[in-house]
Amino acid sequence: MKISDFWFKKLVNMLDDQDYELSQRFVPTLLDLGFIQEEKYATNINGWHIDGSFYIVTGVGKEKCQEWINKQN
Repeated sequence: MKISDFWFKKLVNMLDDQDYELSQRFVPTLLDLGFIQEEKYATNINGWHIDGSFYIVTGVGKEKCQEWINKQN
């Protein structure tokens, strides 16, 4: 499958900025490609239950992103 530069730019943004907020409409494609994975967490603080999730770039995503960067140069 040929992946456009658009998707690699999203990965570079995620790698460069830990606080980068990936839009929910881009998540399914990157998940299907195996470039990102969802990390979930839950905790109880003073009787409050807090849960959430975030996305991290996988090893495969980092490798493909590095290949794309090298190809651009």
